[in-house]
Amino acid sequence: MFCSHKNVFISHSSANKEIVEQLSSYIEKLGVSSEHIFCSSVISQGIDNGDKLGRAISGAIEQSRILVFLLSRDFVNSVYCMQELGVGWHLSEQGKAKCFCLVLPDISLSEIKGFINSSLVKFTFIDESHKDELGLFAENLCNALHITPLKHSAQANNESVFYSAIKEKLNALILKKNIELALESEKKETIDKQKRIIEEKDRAIEALKAANSISSERLAREMYYIEKRTMENDFEALGYTNGISKEFFSGVFKDFWYDIIARYEDILKGLELSSENENMEMLFATIYAADNKETAAYEHMKKFIQLNNMQLADYQFENFFKGYHGTMREVIDMLKEKAAKEREGSTKDSYLDTIQFLEDREKRLGFISEG
Repeated sequence: MFCSHKNVFISHSSANKEIVEQLSSYIEKLGVSSEHIFCSSVISQGIDNGDKLGRAISGAIEQSRILVFLLSRDFVNSVYCMQELGVGWHLSEQGKAKCFCLVLPDISLSEIKGFINSSLVKFTFIDESHKDELGLFAENLCNALHITPLKHSAQANNESVFYSAIKEKLNALILKKNIELALESEKKETIDKQKRIIEEKDRAIEALKAANSISSERLAREMYYIEKRTMENDFEALGYTNGISKEFFSGVFKDFWYDIIARYEDILKGLELSSENENMEMLFATIYAADNKETAAYEHMKKFIQLNNMQLADYQFENFFKGYHGTMREVIDMLKEKAAKEREGSTKDSYLDTIQFLEDREKRLGFISEG
């Protein structure tokens, strides 16, 4: 079982497994024995056979005097990791544990300070330009555990071994971050362009009204059709057929996304049409999900399923599930009806696979029993 004396809990994303293994080894060399460390990615420090995952992790956090969080993009995107961070914050506020946050280079401090009370948590940046900070982390950790710090030469060697072992992983994280930033910048530029196009079309409507004898009602209707097709085509070309991620929603002014929804709904109202484009419904579902408006998000997801006549895949729900945590029972029933009417083939198979994926999620979240 997990030892409660002078213990250290290391919270991390499984995507950073190789780095956390080296971190655990680094902490051991400071004088913390392996049996006093809980790290689920290290076999000897993880969960005993027979222990349930959630119960074991919860117990380990509550027993630990030191909580070390390895923060990364994958960590912040993980519901389970963020729950562990919330528990750690609560324990630190009560004075029951000390928290240390080690920040990997694929995420900035500004992105995580909203989740953490910086007056109670010590931050250490793990990258080549902040090497000296790791020594301070080691000193603070030893003081918290009443362990004699390593001599300078031994500590320097410990740091050198640690950074050498994770260098390639750090470089990969930096490269990935730079690529994502470049793509985000490009998408923002495209969105700004789309916004300008919409504004120009509004001005064009006013100009045409003044220059032609066509009735304003007929002119508006024709322009609505043009704008509707333009919006649908542009967002499809931008790659939003699976909606937007929670992170991208937060990276752009919230009002922009809701202006898009309001404009599209005004167009449909002006044309006296109901929604007929599944891609726009998926976009709106993920916008509401990213803003934690689950009821509205689910209604648009049901419209997406109703309108969709193409093959489905699990990854199409990835952005939606980052903000929606409720049941998908009605969606599952709709897909079952579609599958029953569909001829044998790849489309029907994709419906059945999606049904299985969603039902597994229902069981995992406790909406239906395993039996």
